[in-house]
Amino acid sequence: KVRNWMAERSLPYVVATCSALPLTQTGVTPGTTPITRADDLLSRVADGEWQRRSCGQGSKGQRFYDWALVGFGGNLHVSDERPADGFAHTLLIRRSISDPSEVTYFLAHARQPTPAAALIRIAGTRWKIEENNEQGKDLIGIDQAQVRTWTAWHHTITACMFAHAFLAAQRAGLHQDTVTSTEPGDTPTDGQDTSPGKAPTRRRPGRRAPTG
Repeated sequence: KVRNWMAERSLPYVVATCSALPLTQTGVTPGTTPITRADDLLSRVADGEWQRRSCGQGSKGQRFYDWALVGFGGNLHVSDERPADGFAHTLLIRRSISDPSEVTYFLAHARQPTPAAALIRIAGTRWKIEENNEQGKDLIGIDQAQVRTWTAWHHTITACMFAHAFLAAQRAGLHQDTVTSTEPGDTPTDGQDTSPGKAPTRRRPGRRAPTG
């Protein structure tokens, strides 16, 4: 329902999907084995069609996977789903580098042509949502509510989202407490690294360094 709602409004998306997603291909040569689901395409991807790309920055560096994009030139279709005018469905297959048996599927609905790098980057934003959920649990107890009614749950989640946004804004503003300067005559604060190549910092006028 969500995918159809977005297609009706000509909105692009990239969403994770299951290996059993029902698919069909038009313009198939007679006698060719038809496609019925997403994992049928895995064995049809040639070795040279995989591309190793990062889908974003992680806690340990860039997150690299092997990716294959299958669209059959706009002839790939999802059963009972019609793409918007000028859009096409593309199946993204993500394979782990360390464990090739670990495969994940994504369905993209985007204008033609959309670069592969853009679709892969959008697929990678899923991790940001997971990171936000982890932060919500660790910082503001988003998982501590006793869910009894929809209204109570909605109030709790809304309050947690405001608290999370407040903390994020406060953290983003921390750098404003100091101003980096390379002007002659600036005096670095006590304990700073004044070795060559290090820019001294000075506090804003009116602010006092903490004591004790």
